[in-house]
Amino acid sequence: MSDIQRADPAARRRALLLVAFGALTGGIVVAVFERYRPLLERWLLSDTGAMTQRSMSITVVLVLAIIAPLFAFAAHLWMRGSAMRRHLRFPLEGERLVRDTPIVRGKAAAVRGRVLQWLACGLVILAIAIAVVLWGLVVLAVAHAT
Repeated sequence: MSDIQRADPAARRRALLLVAFGALTGGIVVAVFERYRPLLERWLLSDTGAMTQRSMSITVVLVLAIIAPLFAFAAHLWMRGSAMRRHLRFPLEGERLVRDTPIVRGKAAAVRGRVLQWLACGLVILAIAIAVVLWGLVVLAVAHAT
């Protein structure tokens, strides 16, 4: 019978609070954006000569807001995968879990670590692709507008 690493009730509460905080923050960001969107549109269209520069600035901010979390999550997955491959154990020793989890050791844990690292690489590629596509759309829109 395999060993089981027990869940930590405090970690479960912390995870639920984190999800609730994220949902609340996301709702506030959407509400603020909707509230100030007309003002942003007026600012963007108020000076046709500066429209290109303004749209590029807005695009940079939006691209960073979209890809920064992807890069951060990719870094987290890479480090976690590296630790799993180094220690040949999943979950890692002393890790606080939200549910009871069977301990995987040896090659199976290394494979899980490698999968997390491949997922991290995929997220980085996705983030770069999103940035390139959004930037290309803005360049096309600006070229079409002039």
